[in-house]
Amino acid sequence: MTTKKAKGPTFDGGLCRCCGNMKKCRVLNIEYESFGEKEVYSDMIMDCFSLLLSHLDGVPSERLICATCVNRIRDALSFRRQVLRCEEAFLQMKIYDAKADGLFILKYFFWKFN
Repeated sequence: MTTKKAKGPTFDGGLCRCCGNMKKCRVLNIEYESFGEKEVYSDMIMDCFSLLLSHLDGVPSERLICATCVNRIRDALSFRRQVLRCEEAFLQMKIYDAKADGLFILKYFFWKFN
């Protein structure tokens, strides 16, 4: 049975493609809205894990994901983004430190030999 809610369609008693459980599910490759953000679960899986799911052009009942797996994907993607932000901050700090070290060496060189 299919029900339609404001956030997107759901299927009662669908088979989740991510955990294999029969649960109330959403469609993997349809756009949903959560907390004001649009999300497509198959795209999130690709972004986070570089996994391209097969047969996403079939009937909706064959491309489902349950709420538990949706939450896990959200958490994984959030963690991935956190790591990327921290890596970017770390690299910026290293660039700043390298520039600062370079300036210190130049100042020392000019002070010592002038």
